[in-house]
Amino acid sequence: MVIGSCYIDIRIRDSNSLKDKRKILISLKSIMRQKFNISITELNPTNNWCKATLGIACINDSKQIAYKILSKIVDFIHSNPKVDIIDYAIEMY
Repeated sequence: MVIGSCYIDIRIRDSNSLKDKRKILISLKSIMRQKFNISITELNPTNNWCKATLGIACINDSKQIAYKILSKIVDFIHSNPKVDIIDYAIEMY
């Protein structure tokens, strides 16, 4: 069994309040849970309404498949016009 984890630092565009930030993050997390069947949460929530760090985990029998899933998630977030990726890291355990 392989556990893949990924953290992604993002900047949220056009967010003017914590309410805007929550709205965008809830939508993004919900879509990714359904589309990729992963666990996702916001790490170290702050009152900064322009930035967030997402923690993502997936479990698979294959290291290559777990890495591919997490890479697709990074591409999915990158294609979202509401957020910019600042930094990310993918690890396998």
